[in-house]
Amino acid sequence: EEEEEEEDALNPPPNPWEVLPPAQQEETSSIFHLPKTKGYPPPEEYALLEQFVANSVQSQHLKPSNGEEEKRYEEAARGYHALLDLIRLRDDAMALRNTLLAMRTSCFASSTTAGGGESVLHTIACRGDRRVHARLIHYILRMNPFKPHTKELKKLHDAFIINTVATKKSLKKKTPSKSKIQERKLMYQNIILPYIDSSLPDAYLHLLVAFTSANPVFLTGVIKQLWTLLQDRTFGGGRGEWKDLVEYNYNDGEQKEEGEEKKEDRMHVLDMQRAQRIHATLATILRLCPRGNTEIFSILASGFPFKLTSLDDQVWYAKQCLSVLRYVPTIQGAVLGLLLDKALEIDVEIKVEEGGGVAIEIDDEEDEEDEMAGLFELEMGDDKKAKKENSVVEDVKVDDMADKLDSIMLLVFQHLSACCKNDVTAPKRLYKIMSPVFDSNILTTHRCKFVQFVMFVICGFDNDISAIHHNNNHIATSDSHDNDDGEHHQSKLYREFAAKLIDIVLDPYRATVTRQSAACYLASFMSRASYVCPETICESVSAMLRWAEAYMDTFPKPRMSSANDTNSGISSSRPRNGMNNMREQCEMHSLFYTVCQAAYYTMCFRGVEATQYFN
Repeated sequence: EEEEEEEDALNPPPNPWEVLPPAQQEETSSIFHLPKTKGYPPPEEYALLEQFVANSVQSQHLKPSNGEEEKRYEEAARGYHALLDLIRLRDDAMALRNTLLAMRTSCFASSTTAGGGESVLHTIACRGDRRVHARLIHYILRMNPFKPHTKELKKLHDAFIINTVATKKSLKKKTPSKSKIQERKLMYQNIILPYIDSSLPDAYLHLLVAFTSANPVFLTGVIKQLWTLLQDRTFGGGRGEWKDLVEYNYNDGEQKEEGEEKKEDRMHVLDMQRAQRIHATLATILRLCPRGNTEIFSILASGFPFKLTSLDDQVWYAKQCLSVLRYVPTIQGAVLGLLLDKALEIDVEIKVEEGGGVAIEIDDEEDEEDEMAGLFELEMGDDKKAKKENSVVEDVKVDDMADKLDSIMLLVFQHLSACCKNDVTAPKRLYKIMSPVFDSNILTTHRCKFVQFVMFVICGFDNDISAIHHNNNHIATSDSHDNDDGEHHQSKLYREFAAKLIDIVLDPYRATVTRQSAACYLASFMSRASYVCPETICESVSAMLRWAEAYMDTFPKPRMSSANDTNSGISSSRPRNGMNNMREQCEMHSLFYTVCQAAYYTMCFRGVEATQYFN
């Protein structure tokens, strides 16, 4: 055992925080810190509540032996069902908050025959017969502590409207007494205050942490529940009612005319506070149960919104995925790959037409549906109107999809920029992370037009950092050091990326389509990236042209027909299926034509620099 302890001390387990710089680790641990619970009732009242919770839970494990115990058992069993209804219906926020607090802290009396001195939470989570509390656990893991139940919210709003009308009438007639005004304020503030001041959410989130700590079996279920709560940004169909009640609380029970924009900003603040608390809970749970670091990504990937969902939902979800990387940096590559996958789904649907316009590429099934809809419209005799409406709808759809693609790519670029801001090694690390994503997803995707710029951006960050580093060394060091650093300065990521693409183009074991895509990406990268040096351009073009020459040398040179052959009619005897032969030749030598076009394309944009460098 001593040897094992010494070995463990010498080889500690990997820490997921090691990926982050020390300053960022401190910042992350302070941001994602779950606040302490508040709103505890007076000690005497809280002690009675703890006893009630303990007796209710204990009633599911004891069998009465006499009449007196049977009465106590029935009373405790009724309390247990009341506990279930309270969590399921959420019709009393204050009582619910206090009950959740008591569930985490209450213990059985030491004199009892079952579970003496044991905590109630441990009994619910860890006892072998925990199926007894399956409904209770289910209700807890499906509860939303950030807003009232939909039915309860509707009742609250209806009562709020009635009270508002009554208050306005009384103000017109006479000034109401201070006690009545205070009574009306408390009537609604007490009902929704546990939601607004986050005392109910904090009690619930601490209970989830305690559940997971008591029994890691609940780890996956708790992470799924927290991630579901994080997605519920719009509060369902009750956002309007909830907004009115929130405003009433913020204005201290008074009716104030405020702009819709200010109200939405306040709701956005609530959303951000809720998201920060949920992320803090996730970070706490993952620190207690590191196994969750390997499970959280599958939950993130399975819940990503479909590409046709609203822009706000897409952006919100992508932001939350990137926020997870601040406390689980080990899944950075997987999360960035997920976001780029979703961007690719939108990218391939946006078709750039010859005139510069854009359109959405529609699937075959959608084509059939549109065809049937068109037939129906023809029968109705409303042809021109339908075409105009379809055109407007398609324009809106193109703009909507383009906005989604732009927003996701912007978030990815902002994340990459933040990573590279104070870390000179970040571009190389990000390149290693994104290189497999480029190989497996981007390079093999047909009609990808925009997502590949992620590699362009990473190489650009590396070039900027290298240039700053080189200039600083040039000022501070001697000429000998300058020469050494100059060699390092030439060893940039863009050269590595160009060499990678050239290797793919020249690899005979790769699929032809993949090699063609690599040639196209190489030409585009060389042409668009102004930071690529002329030496790299010359090397890339030279590699492509040498391959093209070697490819031509593998075929016998065609016999040139002379004028005599033409006049004597020899050529006229050959079959004249020129278009078919040309198409077959293009298909057979498609890689050759693509490589040649890539070289020509590069020279069109960077030919002057390349020629000057060559000379």
